[in-house]
Amino acid sequence: MLAEKTLTHEDARRALDAMASECASKGLKAVLAVADNHGELIGLLRLAGAPLASIQIAANKAYTSARERKPS
Repeated sequence: MLAEKTLTHEDARRALDAMASECASKGLKAVLAVADNHGELIGLLRLAGAPLASIQIAANKAYTSARERKPS
């Protein structure tokens, strides 16, 4: 049987916290997304002031990055 590793909720939370901290230090407003190996969202965080349209864009980028196994 092939075992597949995946991120846990806690992993996603730590990643979102780290990304949010980096954005805050640079004064950026963004939507942050973390997806599993299949591109399904595990976590999504919209920072204050980030445009609403960025929510879907971030989710789509996370999906594509996970599916293509490439950074986006």
